[in-house]
Amino acid sequence: MPAQQEPTSLDAYLNLLKQKGASTASLNQRKHFLRYLVSALEGCDRDDSVAYRHAVDSTLHKMATDETLNFFVSIAREFYPFWNEDLKTVAAMASGDGFALQPINLKVSASLEEIWFELCAAGWDKKEIPCLSDYLSRVEGKISSQDYTIRDYFLRCLMFLMRTQPLQSAVYRSGVNAILMLLPQENVRQAFLGLIREFYPFWQKMLLNETEVSPA
Repeated sequence: MPAQQEPTSLDAYLNLLKQKGASTASLNQRKHFLRYLVSALEGCDRDDSVAYRHAVDSTLHKMATDETLNFFVSIAREFYPFWNEDLKTVAAMASGDGFALQPINLKVSASLEEIWFELCAAGWDKKEIPCLSDYLSRVEGKISSQDYTIRDYFLRCLMFLMRTQPLQSAVYRSGVNAILMLLPQENVRQAFLGLIREFYPFWQKMLLNETEVSPA
């Protein structure tokens, strides 16, 4: 479907932020950036994540400074499910603390391969992550070895992206959105969303226990 209704998506995003108590200054800054992004998205299909990333890159190139880059990237990640008309994700963001009034500054990555390379360089490919180990132990033997490896891969990438951030549901959502933007195929995106929904209760135990994975 051609993206002919982005202003409606933009209004929905801004209205939700306003309901959550975002300041006028914050709303205006987001609105300014997203108007340029929406313009860059004109004519794109809503389910084309590659086109979305290209539009984001183009808009960042025109507007971002060293000081605003992470801020704008966070906004683009938040806005993606609104533009993509992913109502389930929008509802999840709107509930509880799943929506961040202050942008979450996750590192900008060009691909999953880039994340995995940095992850391995930091030793995270072998790192013991209790919630991940707990989840994988529950599914081991019920899935193929290939599926096990794929789940470990995606979830380690997610945990690595979030490693320096506070334990908040909004951070989890931001990490998920960051990876979604790197997945061009719809079937892969849906499989990933199913995975992170399965994994969320295991990760949530970290919130209940008030423990963190060390950023080292």
